[in-house]
Amino acid sequence: MHGWRRNRPSAMNVEILPDRADPDVPADLRMIFSASSKSLPAGTHILVHLPAGLEGYEVKKTEATSVVIVGFPKLIRMDEIAGQNVRTHVAECGPDLSVLEFILEADLPANGSFLILIPSVRFRRRAGRYAGDVFVRLPGGDFAPAGSAISLESLPGRAESIQVYATAASPDGKPAVTIAAEGPAVRHYMPDAGYRGTVEIKLPGRTIRHAFTKADAGLFRFEGDPLPAGQTVRIEARDEANGWRAMSEPVSAAFAPPGFKIFFGDMHLHSNFSDGLGDPGEILAMARDWKRLDFIALNEHVENGLAWREWTGEKWAAMTDNYERFYEPGRFVTIGGFEFRSYTNLFCFNREYAEFPAPDFFPWIEKTDAEIQKRIAELTKRENWLTGYHRLEEMRETCMPVPVHLLQVAHGNRPPEIGSELFLARGDRVGFFGGTDSHFGVPAQVEPGLARNGQAALTGVIAKELTREGLFEALRNRRCYATMGTRHLVHFELDGHLMGEDILIDRTAPRRIAMRIAGNEEIDTIEIVRGGRTVKTFRLGKAETEIEFVDSDAIADGTYYFSRTALRDGRKIWTSPVWVRVREDA
Repeated sequence: MHGWRRNRPSAMNVEILPDRADPDVPADLRMIFSASSKSLPAGTHILVHLPAGLEGYEVKKTEATSVVIVGFPKLIRMDEIAGQNVRTHVAECGPDLSVLEFILEADLPANGSFLILIPSVRFRRRAGRYAGDVFVRLPGGDFAPAGSAISLESLPGRAESIQVYATAASPDGKPAVTIAAEGPAVRHYMPDAGYRGTVEIKLPGRTIRHAFTKADAGLFRFEGDPLPAGQTVRIEARDEANGWRAMSEPVSAAFAPPGFKIFFGDMHLHSNFSDGLGDPGEILAMARDWKRLDFIALNEHVENGLAWREWTGEKWAAMTDNYERFYEPGRFVTIGGFEFRSYTNLFCFNREYAEFPAPDFFPWIEKTDAEIQKRIAELTKRENWLTGYHRLEEMRETCMPVPVHLLQVAHGNRPPEIGSELFLARGDRVGFFGGTDSHFGVPAQVEPGLARNGQAALTGVIAKELTREGLFEALRNRRCYATMGTRHLVHFELDGHLMGEDILIDRTAPRRIAMRIAGNEEIDTIEIVRGGRTVKTFRLGKAETEIEFVDSDAIADGTYYFSRTALRDGRKIWTSPVWVRVREDA
């Protein structure tokens, strides 16, 4: 991996044509590299990160530039480019990013240029503008950004459905609702800003109609009346002209125990500040205004040499500014933090994130595993910080790092739950959380084509209030559960104790487990798991239910219980465990 230093832009500019693309139509991309008023000497090293989200490359040799392309993102080889002798090779950088790397074997004269043609490119990402990156290193120097970067826009499509997103997070009990006119799968269901349909919306006690205008940009946002006490409500919308109908997942002001509410968020995703797509501010706005999440955590890679984009103090300051600008206690919460060594998520719930000594992290890719483990352990003990692990299916085969607070058992593109049993078996008191780990710039959503086991991957948190302090208290006490993208309302307790608690009982005392759950998708089974083994399975076939189970078996000290719910469509939900300690004199 290359070393980086901050430098003024290099004496090279890059242009890409066309700079707009329709996801349905393959296009030939032409990248024009131009020297400025100074020549570039032989030995100049050029590094190109193509805009993420391109696919559909075919094996093809072009006559003009002798470019041979084999697959994506495997190998791109330029034998000769517009008369310039160029030696090249390509390195992969993650599943969706490709890196061109080449060295000039002859001088590129002042104002000279050469062309790279990449045929039959198709966008598979969401609509929006995406940037590639070009870095240039003169012989004996360091890499510096090119004078201009690659910018390519994927055009939005026409709506093919309407969707309803709602949250009951507001302190006054009024649901915040968004009706979204969403495009087809190839455009990743992005809102259609050109939609002008009329939608009828059924709310508790009344019906409203809304005709979409240009100002809506495909999203109609409003607040409903306070929710009826003790009721679970679904908000329905219809576009009769198109035959579209949609319904929100259930919202309730009082499903949780008295004094608590259930909030939903995506606790793991990335922006174009590290190795993802989309501006951080744009992603936060999507989470709040389109997806109607209650909270969100962007976890950027801040170790230079680990992610392919350079991390800087300026990015750290800009990320902090975004978090503070979007934070609205009681309505929408932003959680600071970052991803460490590609398996640890660090979450900070106060402004210490902004004041954290960022330079300490930039060179940490060079540290040993022991040094990394020590640093994670230090951060885990800090007040207002929480630590979570993902890549559990890999970690169980390689290492078992220091105990933490949370395990990501629902992930946008990794097998769920696998590996968590080892942390539980060694006695870690951990809560379960979910996050998409999205790199394509849309929260609470994964890209088409991924296995269904990922889905959107969200976290439900049972908290007293929607503030950073309220979420920290709830997550620190493990009152949270992981879902494969659903927003099921869940209440799980053992002898009256909520998920996440650590309780003391007599060894032979029976344990009463009670659970309530409500959602839109039919429930196939609910399993009660004790110490890693299923001890009771309920087979259901309905979207809402209450169950009860009494376990009279003798148990060992440190036994844990949690529920695993399987929905008819294959998605799952996990409640955080309740741990049971046995009285020594029992």
